Amino acid sequence: MRDPLRAAGIVAVGLLILLLGTPGLDFLDSSLQRPEKRQKVMKNAGPFWGGLGLGIYDLSRKVRNPLLDFFGPLQRPFRVSQNWSLYRDGPGKLMRLEIRIDDRIIYRSVDNEYDWNEAVFRNRRLRPVVESTVMSTDSQNWRGLTRWVVQAARADFPETQRVDLIALHGPFPGDNLKEHHRIIAESPSWTARIVEANPNAQEESHEEGG
Repeated sequence: MRDPLRAAGIVAVGLLILLLGTPGLDFLDSSLQRPEKRQKVMKNAGPFWGGLGLGIYDLSRKVRNPLLDFFGPLQRPFRVSQNWSLYRDGPGKLMRLEIRIDDRIIYRSVDNEYDWNEAVFRNRRLRPVVESTVMSTDSQNWRGLTRWVVQAARADFPETQRVDLIALHGPFPGDNLKEHHRIIAESPSWTARIVEANPNAQEESHEEGG
């Protein structure tokens, strides 16, 4: 009697670990809960593959996630926590920062041709500030970053009249990046403002004196 129970327990634990650590499910788009998103998936993928994908998503959200919430903390003391997402297929969208003074490029992320103050922007303490500024117009860090860039640009290029920090977004591998938004600071006030690239979007009202 003991052996069948032990075998059943081992199978149950194995299935639970497989369920909790199933590769890729942690990265499913949460917006798939919205009806319009689900309709788009069905239209693009077809009834079979779309239905299969949405079924997997629903199963993960309604069954796997509650189990993960319950059993997740129990995995840590036994050091059996599963995470099979080490090797993903790379970023789907790239973001770069470009800096111009008087419409002349002096810096662009990951570009050896325009490497002004590259070491500063890649510093582990400043890099999150750069990333959040490039990612969204809602960043809380763009004012401080812009002040520093303006001061550094004016120190290195005393004749500077305008500084632009441009957020470039685009698909991997980054051959077709387009402007998402930019931060503009101009002489004499050096008041910075954010302008979105979308012509239908309203200009941000946030301003910061230089």
